[in-house]
Amino acid sequence: VDDDPVNQLLARQLILLQRPGIKVCEAMTAEKGLDIIAQGEQFDLILMDLHLPGMNGFEATEQLRKRNITAPIYILSANSASDHQDAIINCGAQGFIEKPLNKARLGLLLRTN
Repeated sequence: VDDDPVNQLLARQLILLQRPGIKVCEAMTAEKGLDIIAQGEQFDLILMDLHLPGMNGFEATEQLRKRNITAPIYILSANSASDHQDAIINCGAQGFIEKPLNKARLGLLLRTN
């Protein structure tokens, strides 16, 4: 979930380079992401931008956990993880990925999730 089409394109390309054939689903807002999941879509990994219009990434992650979504969720932001460490843990996310996305870091997440 990311409101920037360039970030979505980069994430999609990096994911497909690491795991060809994987299904990638994108949403521009947290609300749209929640709608997709409410329709029964299952995910192995969720990348959630922190700064979204409307509901932010922390709030969206909390909503997903309340809906018993157990897929690993990683918060994305250009800000430092140390700025948000408590909120990352409190919302139910597994961790944080700093933007711009890094091929090696994303590859590691895809191999372990």
